[in-house]
Amino acid sequence: MFKKINLPILDVGLESLRGQKLREFPNFIEYEVNRELLGDLSFKLQPDNINLTEITPPGVMPHKDAWPVGLNFYINAGDDSTYYWKLKSDNDRDSLVRPTGFAKAELQFVNSFKAKTNEWYLLDTKKIHSVEMTNTKESRFILRFIWRNRSFEEVLNSLES
Repeated sequence: MFKKINLPILDVGLESLRGQKLREFPNFIEYEVNRELLGDLSFKLQPDNINLTEITPPGVMPHKDAWPVGLNFYINAGDDSTYYWKLKSDNDRDSLVRPTGFAKAELQFVNSFKAKTNEWYLLDTKKIHSVEMTNTKESRFILRFIWRNRSFEEVLNSLES
């Protein structure tokens, strides 16, 4: 579902890292990344995409991402938690792969974590998750490494070996 990963802290400036806006959803913006600023950071399984994500208050409601695995480096984590959920009833809706929003009334809490700035977390983004922000003025910035055709376990094993 999620796991804190021990990788080197990236010394990247937010403004120099942030490139052109790629996509925008309510309270969620993805930007291109100036990859030259990432130096010689490499992975055994190369990610399919890297972006900078800004989450604005009040956060992102329960959803699934379009890809199954993301490795997040928290540039500005704020004091916010990421929550994982499951549907209260067995339903084919939980097997959907495309990004899908969910109402909290149909969900049951499973687990959560509170990342700190400069921490890395691997997330299974095909599971229902949300970010609820307590600070109403400050955005959360995450450098995200994305795998489209790998499982959480595959990426985790590659990072830990």
